[in-house]
Amino acid sequence: MNGGEPEGAMKALYKIRGFALSKLALILPVLLIIPLMAEPADAVGLGIYLQGGLGSSDLEGGTEYTSVIGNTSVQDQTSDAYYTGAGLVLDTNLSRDRLFSYRLYLGIEKFHWDSFPGGRKLDLEQFVMTHDFGFTLESTDEASSWVGPELRLTYLDDHNRGVDVDGIGVAIGLAYGINYHRAYERTLALKVSIMTQALNGASYDDHIEPYPGATYTSSSFSARDNFVMVTIAYFLRIAE
Repeated sequence: MNGGEPEGAMKALYKIRGFALSKLALILPVLLIIPLMAEPADAVGLGIYLQGGLGSSDLEGGTEYTSVIGNTSVQDQTSDAYYTGAGLVLDTNLSRDRLFSYRLYLGIEKFHWDSFPGGRKLDLEQFVMTHDFGFTLESTDEASSWVGPELRLTYLDDHNRGVDVDGIGVAIGLAYGINYHRAYERTLALKVSIMTQALNGASYDDHIEPYPGATYTSSSFSARDNFVMVTIAYFLRIAE
């Protein structure tokens, strides 16, 4: 492999990243508008959320290329993972006694890997879009509970400790939530999710380590994550 091939691969990755961002820019307004088209009786809620979670990642390395020794294999590793995040949340059926509700989260999340391929600890930031499809278990004037599947999409593009990391992730799982309805159209919500995620991406390291004399190291990777997430949200009920 010659020196131009890794550079071409990185350029292709940047094109893919730009394409993904442009598509997100088109999709997000639609996702925001559709829930707002719900009937007023559905008790739409808009608010903010905070979340935290922990789990483990099985990191599988692909082909690595360095400016010194060319292609090598990357060692697979298992790492602890920690997550914290915040953002905006919208719910289409917050305080009504109806069977189904849809909840959308848009936010920024920081996560930590204890052991990334190459022996590094990384603290990274990613964009997160989470979709909850809830089915009501019980509902009263004061509180309601629900359970349902959760779909989570992530886009990673960050630089930490000399390493550029890009990736796209998809997670599925099960969520259980409780809504506490307060006076003055306010609702406090608690949710617990159990998730499994597939994340695929590439990294580019401009450090000379781990190979003396190397000017850069690039590699592909995939991660299989299992984690538990706790989310607290505070809503303003804007239509009920």
